[in-house]
Amino acid sequence: MATLNFGTVKTPGVYIDEMSLFPPSVAQVDTAIPAFIGPTELSTSVTLNTPTRIGSMAEYRRLFGGAPKRKVTVTLDERNTVTNVVQDSSSAQYMHDSLLMYFGNGGEKCYIVSTGPTTETLTASSYDAGLAALRRYDEPTLLIAPDAVRLGANAKNVHTKLLDHCKVMQDRFAILDVVMTSAGIIDSATEFRTGVGMNALNYGAAYYPYLQTTLPLSVTYPNLTVKQNLVPLSSSALTTLLSSGPDATAAVTAINNVKTDLTAMTTRQLTDDNYAAFSSAATDSAKQTALQNLLKAFYNSAGSPVNYVFQDTALASAYSSYYTSSAYTTLLADVNDVTNYSVTKNPNIIYNRVAAFIANFNEQVNTRMKNADADLRSKSPLYSAIASAAETQAIVLPPSGAIAGVYARTDSERGVWKSPANVSLNYVSAPVMAITDSEQDNLNVAADGSGKSINAIRSFSGKGTLVWGARTLAGSDQEWRYVSVRRFFIMAEESIKKATAQFVFEANDANTWVRLRTMIENFLTLQWRAGALAGAKPDNAFFVRVGLGQTMTPQDVLDGFMIIEIGMAVVRPAEFIVLRFSHKMQQA
Repeated sequence: MATLNFGTVKTPGVYIDEMSLFPPSVAQVDTAIPAFIGPTELSTSVTLNTPTRIGSMAEYRRLFGGAPKRKVTVTLDERNTVTNVVQDSSSAQYMHDSLLMYFGNGGEKCYIVSTGPTTETLTASSYDAGLAALRRYDEPTLLIAPDAVRLGANAKNVHTKLLDHCKVMQDRFAILDVVMTSAGIIDSATEFRTGVGMNALNYGAAYYPYLQTTLPLSVTYPNLTVKQNLVPLSSSALTTLLSSGPDATAAVTAINNVKTDLTAMTTRQLTDDNYAAFSSAATDSAKQTALQNLLKAFYNSAGSPVNYVFQDTALASAYSSYYTSSAYTTLLADVNDVTNYSVTKNPNIIYNRVAAFIANFNEQVNTRMKNADADLRSKSPLYSAIASAAETQAIVLPPSGAIAGVYARTDSERGVWKSPANVSLNYVSAPVMAITDSEQDNLNVAADGSGKSINAIRSFSGKGTLVWGARTLAGSDQEWRYVSVRRFFIMAEESIKKATAQFVFEANDANTWVRLRTMIENFLTLQWRAGALAGAKPDNAFFVRVGLGQTMTPQDVLDGFMIIEIGMAVVRPAEFIVLRFSHKMQQA
């Protein structure tokens, strides 16, 4: 098509008119870019409720912190032999490890939406601001909220919000975890189905049960509780128990000193400092108060050093050098200069400096704890045995992170049209519960008629742990029953929508209609060749209609509407394979 308008050529000369010979095309959008939403160890004003794109765990740890500090209880008998190890589920936090499972099962890139630091109380409303922020981002195609299960029965409120968000956006899909109740499979499924309601079911899929992973569990001395004959040991009793020689005694004393210092720092920051107070502050004065509270780990309200007496000499030296540093003096002056916040200083930048200052010192405290822990393990055989036994425990996680990785891997290897099922899970030893065929009957097809299918994760002899379900929550919907069908339509709709945007304000005539129809047909033909659409030939696999008298009336054209109808015969999974056998009469 010529681009030069001859009506504007009036001056003699040579003009170049480049001809566009290639037709417009539809570019397929990415299909497996999840947004993980929930609390993180670190949450600054830059990352709080702000979708942040990452491509590795190294990036996550740099921006959002590390693994959760799990509390573990170890029980000893009268001979000090470990008899039982229990993880405290109330201290469980799933974001970090769910990301490990995502990357370990095929994920490559994702978004993190931090709803706040892990020290804050998690509620269903914690997700509101993050979900609102995600509406401004076009790239995410999956939503995962692994920590929602920590809310128990109230997880349904988060799940409903995720589904509603996907329905409004129409370009993403939610992966939900079914909260496991102590009553068992039926009650867990019933509670989940009752909670999510009946809206937007085709925009999400649920998975059950949780997974026993092979991720390493790291145990630290402050988060370890030791029982002897079922009675928890006091700090002094544990010190006595672990001190079986001069070297061990000194090592226990050293680690207790660091534990005391760590407890003092943590307690002061959690009681005096509230990171959320800065975010909710409406005035500069309120922002200043929040920043001053954050710095109270280092100074009191009069600006004098806090009377900290560190038990660990290395930490005492580090604290002294931090407080007397010029960086701290400048930071304190900026925090206290509230009158210039709005004029010459950005409170958010000051906040990030304060958070980094405290984080750097906390890192030194944690490093001292790791060194003291390693020293105690080398000098106290009993502590080494206790810690080793604790670290053999499997980390139990809700499955959504691993499932998001499976989606990404299936999309990459086969295509979004392939069901993300009958796929093994990496870094999983087994589901926490073995599901039988009869138990899966109720999960796959709801006995109450609600149609809310729940996909089972099962272990098979010789095959490992497999995703053994391919349905959306709309299990009784003939159109949107399967995850692959729903996600293929999302991909096709979004891809064609973006490609047709260039035709907005073009002439609404036959020339434009032909170009659009040809562009869409070429795209769908490629999908048919890839195996996404069923049919012996393209005419059987899809149709594209546009034109006056076909999809539009003269009034539609006058009103500026160009209506295109697209039909696709997306391949569906062979969920039930029936083999029929019969006797054959002898003929010779």
